[in-house]
Amino acid sequence: GYDALFGAVAVNPLLTGQPDQSLPASYTPAGDTPPPPGNWKAPAVYDVFAPNATDTGPDSVSVHNLPAGTLPAPPDSYQPGVTPTSQILDGDGQAGFPGFDGEEANNALGYTAAAQEAGIPVTYTYLSDVHDDQYGANNGNAFGPGEAGYEAQIREYNAAFTAFFRRLANDHINKHNTLFLVTVDEGDHYDGSGPLNPGCDGVHTPCQYTAADGTRKVGEVDTSLPNLLGNQSPSNTTTFGFDFDDAPALVVPNQSNPTGPRPGPNDPTVRTLERQLSSAQEYNPIVGHDVPITVNMADENEETILHMVNADPNREPTLTMFGDPSFYFQSSCDTGAPTNLAGCPLQSPGFAWNHGDIQPEIATTWQGWVGPGIKNLGETSSVWTDHSDARPTLMTVLGLQDDYNWDGAAIAQIIGSSHNGWDRWRHDGGSALPWTISVNKRGYEGLTAAYEQLDAPFGQFGLNTLNADTSALAGGSNTNDSAYTATDAQLQACESQRTSLVGQIQAVLQAAERGQAPVSEWEDRYLIGRADRLIADTRTLAGAPTPPSSTVCS
Repeated sequence: GYDALFGAVAVNPLLTGQPDQSLPASYTPAGDTPPPPGNWKAPAVYDVFAPNATDTGPDSVSVHNLPAGTLPAPPDSYQPGVTPTSQILDGDGQAGFPGFDGEEANNALGYTAAAQEAGIPVTYTYLSDVHDDQYGANNGNAFGPGEAGYEAQIREYNAAFTAFFRRLANDHINKHNTLFLVTVDEGDHYDGSGPLNPGCDGVHTPCQYTAADGTRKVGEVDTSLPNLLGNQSPSNTTTFGFDFDDAPALVVPNQSNPTGPRPGPNDPTVRTLERQLSSAQEYNPIVGHDVPITVNMADENEETILHMVNADPNREPTLTMFGDPSFYFQSSCDTGAPTNLAGCPLQSPGFAWNHGDIQPEIATTWQGWVGPGIKNLGETSSVWTDHSDARPTLMTVLGLQDDYNWDGAAIAQIIGSSHNGWDRWRHDGGSALPWTISVNKRGYEGLTAAYEQLDAPFGQFGLNTLNADTSALAGGSNTNDSAYTATDAQLQACESQRTSLVGQIQAVLQAAERGQAPVSEWEDRYLIGRADRLIADTRTLAGAPTPPSSTVCS
């Protein structure tokens, strides 16, 4: 079964050992009605570092602009009841969860520390980003790179992490007995002009983005996608729904009967919209001229290749447009936007860091590991990893097993001696690697590298097929769409071949990760060779001016 606790009233007593308290009848949250008898107030969970700023609750304080280049100085060790901390409050000023974008480091790490101290062995923590105005120091506007408020928030986060690790150390929770993983869900693309003082580094010289008249050129460009397409192609009246984003997923309903079956990828309605998106341009005030709005596009079959499809067909997009990351596509125009321009583009200062798109600065992520069984490699870019590698790496290092059929693979390059930590197997002189990996580590690493490039969305197979699909979607006409249909058939054949091969590779890798059987030399050569050939086939497909007459992936 699955047991869970939801809400601070249920969670905070577990973390603090203190009971809930009855709310007074006079307590009325903003816009709410008085609570019925028996409503309860959660006991307080405290943050890790009171001098750190908070923007939640009635006791909010402004950000401390710690001097550049100086280390944060929270207390040398955490002592309950002595170290200065403050209650973590919800939006109504009560002890509770601060909510999304209220997870500044002092708040989020406070809950994490409390959970660890309460004996919860596995904790996940989300931190709000530092490039948005978390503490209200910039009138709610996003920061540019190296801006003083941005750097101040980074120092605040550094101070909170310092207090967090010192608090855990006081609890005897440290890198010698605990595995830590810090990562990001994705990168971000900065939308805005360069600083007004070129040469600034942010640390010693803060970068400036606000002109003397108060104007700023920092922010994404909001544009109405329906307005843009309607102005540029008035004859196309196709209706569609989409999520607001720089890479929107579009759903095209049945145009004559909204409750009827949705049109398929070859439907003329869908294909006309895809061609229109491929050719559409929008004025970008950041660069001062029109630019194409579409970088790449994926139809339903390519979405399957990129692992964007789940078991519910009603949730599958008709197509996904990976757009220019300077834009934020929405349904309506912003107030005050230039209505004389198609799409009424307007640079919006509230957000300046776009994500969810295809660009390298967004797609490139990192993982930071420390703990028993992890090598101290420092920063390295020599290992290609993906988010899905985190779980098998955790399971392998910890010596845990379950019956879950995971994606990804253990990152063997970072796994080393367990130093008498939790290693339960010791098949290889104290290494956290099971012997089934270490006996042919080179073969295992080679196979995982091929597997990543074959199956990961940003691997070479996925990028090649996406480029092929993008070119095919842009071409053809309602009277002759043979090039698109031929390319689509090729992509389906490639996906079928990949699915079969990935299943074979996963079985071999998971057997090694679970200590069941090593990767044999024959499996290594055969499976890597097949993966390389499939990737090369998709490269051929992406580079072909017209779809080949024979099946490329075979």
